Amino acid sequence: FIGNFQEASGVKTGWGAVILAEAVSLIAASTVHR
Repeated sequence: FIGNFQEASGVKTGWGAVILAEAVSLIAASTVHR
């Protein structure tokens, strides 16, 4: 159970990092276009 919980947390952290990276790239792109 603990292993599954850690794995689920790792997946959420991975997705969070991907979403955060995309958000940063979008903000950077919009800043460059201005």
